[in-house]
Amino acid sequence: MEENKQSKKFKNSFHLRIYDAELLKSLNELFGTGKYESMNELLNCALGVGVEKIYLEFGKRKLFTQAREIPEVPEGKRLEKIEVKLEKQRIMQEDMFILMNSIEAIVASILNVQRAEVNGEAVSGELIDSGVMAKLPPAYLEIKDNLVARFNRKLAKEQKPE
Repeated sequence: MEENKQSKKFKNSFHLRIYDAELLKSLNELFGTGKYESMNELLNCALGVGVEKIYLEFGKRKLFTQAREIPEVPEGKRLEKIEVKLEKQRIMQEDMFILMNSIEAIVASILNVQRAEVNGEAVSGELIDSGVMAKLPPAYLEIKDNLVARFNRKLAKEQKPE
């Protein structure tokens, strides 16, 4: 019986089906880097790294017989990725700025229409469509101007050559 326990063999062949499309896409991208000779090598590396992390979550440390080294991304590629992310972020900020200005105009129009109605002034669709009602009241305009000035000062500081 004891002899059976010691000679117990572990299965080392598995069939893997990946249902997460993003995970599958990532695996294919990693394989496409050319750092791995086969998908099997990549999956073994990924499993080794993942199993180590899972062990750590259980408060245990697991050392494997083979070192699990994650290939370094060349500095140039890393910088390119950062630049792409920064460009996406910049575009998103510009889109948000445009969206916020649109929202500001709509809210200011609603406020001015209500104010005009409260004051008994006539309001027409033509007047609203002209954009005259889209102006911020002075108190809100002052707040906006202060925020824009602060932003411009901060931007000027960041752009100063050191």
